[in-house]
Amino acid sequence: MVKYRVAKKPEVGLDNRMEGFKIYRTTPRTIAVKALPPHPLRDQVPVGDYRLRESIDRTTFQTGKAFTYSFTVEGEGNLAALTAPVLPPLPAGVEVYGPDTELGVTRQGGRVGGSKRFTYRLIGRRPGELALDSLFSLVVFNPETARYDTLRPR
Repeated sequence: MVKYRVAKKPEVGLDNRMEGFKIYRTTPRTIAVKALPPHPLRDQVPVGDYRLRESIDRTTFQTGKAFTYSFTVEGEGNLAALTAPVLPPLPAGVEVYGPDTELGVTRQGGRVGGSKRFTYRLIGRRPGELALDSLFSLVVFNPETARYDTLRPR
């Protein structure tokens, strides 16, 4: 660690600090990291106890008019490392813009939790139904249940 001492005879316009080093020593610790069970996305999935909360800004839609859809992941885990859901190929006549990302992290008692919101703007260029559960989903590993889960809209 770099440690500074104030000079005994300070001069105007100079830093007036003397640099010194302080060394700390401790015994090493080994932490065993458990491997995740086999899965095709094993190295890419976020690990944590997560839940999905979703919202949409309206209930009536018009062709050519944008609406906002929010996909919010809440729970305990490394939310900063959580990436936006990967969208599959879009059906013809649908445009998706975003996501805008908003992160709210709380650290308490050695645990990290909070929420991460992904906000999308969608425009339907053709009339018809659009199943949001086919567009947005996120695979996560839940260490409490030791299972892979898929968070998807209802």
